[in-house]
Amino acid sequence: MIKINLLPPEKRNLNYLTQNVIIVIFFFTIIICLSIYVQGYIEICTLEDQVERTNKQYGLLNKTVERKVEIEEKNTLLEKKNNILIDLSKNRISEYAMMVHLSNLIIDNVWLTEVSFSNSELTLKGSAIDYKVLAIFLKKIEQDQLFKTTSLINSETKQDSISNKNITVFEILIKFKEV
Repeated sequence: MIKINLLPPEKRNLNYLTQNVIIVIFFFTIIICLSIYVQGYIEICTLEDQVERTNKQYGLLNKTVERKVEIEEKNTLLEKKNNILIDLSKNRISEYAMMVHLSNLIIDNVWLTEVSFSNSELTLKGSAIDYKVLAIFLKKIEQDQLFKTTSLINSETKQDSISNKNITVFEILIKFKEV
């Protein structure tokens, strides 16, 4: 059955209208609250997802950073080892290079019988045909740019058992210049 209110508007029951308006406002309020709640929930889920992805990226980057630090430590260790080797070989002249250099300094009628190396010294033992040739050889060594000082330690004249001639047997100590 349908109710029709035929009363004039002044005499009509306004409670019913007020109740309907309150109910409509209540439903709209509930709908607005629910939409705000859903929107907040969606934002929270989105932010949690971003946090999870960021944590994964952080984990990957953290492993990469750890690997980088490990490689840098190994590189530093290798550089230290390399610097030690450079320092050790820096002031050292190779024996081969020294022999080649000595071969350029040897003059005629001088023979080397023994060559010994140490860190900063070179000892030469040998023979010369006479003192004059030995003096020329010593002067040539003294003028060389590689050597700092030259000292004649021993020199004596002996008779050669093969040729029965007098020869000068010598021993020279040479100090290297700092490289």
